[in-house]
Amino acid sequence: DHYIAQDRAADGRLWLAALGGGLLTTGTAAFKAVLAGLHVSAFAHGLGYGLNYSVSFILLQHCHLVLATKQPAMTAASLAGALRDRQGPDRLQALEDLTVRIIHSQIAAACGNILAVAGGAMVLHLVWFWFTGGDFLTAEEAIGIYASLSPLDSGTVWFAAVTGVILWLASLMGGWVDNKCRLHRLPLALRDRGRIRLANLVERHLAGWATSISLGMMLGFTPIIGEFFGLPLDVRHVTLSTGMLALAATSHPDPWAGGFLLRAISGIGVMFVLNLGVSFGLSLYSALAAHGLPGADLRGLATGLWRRLCQRPVDFLVPRRR
Repeated sequence: DHYIAQDRAADGRLWLAALGGGLLTTGTAAFKAVLAGLHVSAFAHGLGYGLNYSVSFILLQHCHLVLATKQPAMTAASLAGALRDRQGPDRLQALEDLTVRIIHSQIAAACGNILAVAGGAMVLHLVWFWFTGGDFLTAEEAIGIYASLSPLDSGTVWFAAVTGVILWLASLMGGWVDNKCRLHRLPLALRDRGRIRLANLVERHLAGWATSISLGMMLGFTPIIGEFFGLPLDVRHVTLSTGMLALAATSHPDPWAGGFLLRAISGIGVMFVLNLGVSFGLSLYSALAAHGLPGADLRGLATGLWRRLCQRPVDFLVPRRR
């Protein structure tokens, strides 16, 4: 429910959490740029990237901020549960309303992340320039970032889809750890030993910690594994890549030259669709299978959503007044 805005008040809170998440991710993107410039081994780079991401995601969790791409696993499970539990003539209408709220919430969170991380990166560059008199990145590094994000000049389309799969796998890892914790009654065992505070932390946060750490490490090591085996593997995360793009745009003397910036911006759009679409699709499929629901149940829902999009497209962007 935390990830689904039910009304305009909840929508405002979601936007604030997404903006805060974007600002925090500014620091993550900047630290990644610093790590990329270090002359260390590939393993050290992967470990540094993974720790950077993991710490950032855990801070997001404990500060009650939102990273858009961590939503799909939660919201897909909510939709599958609603498919299982709702009955009667109004079932499809209720499911349609829930799905519209999910889509709007994901768009709002992603837009909030993107706006905040872009603005934060620009402010960071100005502060850096004020103290050092130089750009945060060199012109060559900026051009390299443009090229790496362009869907025409790199494997961004494939890498963004791979990132969607990683997001889904991390959600499975979080669920698996949570199930093991409950199966072995870990919080109860800790309480029996007098560790009340630790038991409460484990009960509330262990699944989130597992998701954050596994996601961070997979994002960090996937490019290294691809390089080691000679496979086309890399990651393109919409929020982190937007931060890198903003740093590049402020560091390059003429970001519009050669159309590099426009192609990189189009790559951000591709990441937005594939990060969310692939992770949500896989999570929904997993949730439907877990509940034993046939995929045919989604056909009527898809028809209703298409009708809503044609008749009231604004519903997908702004919550309706109750």
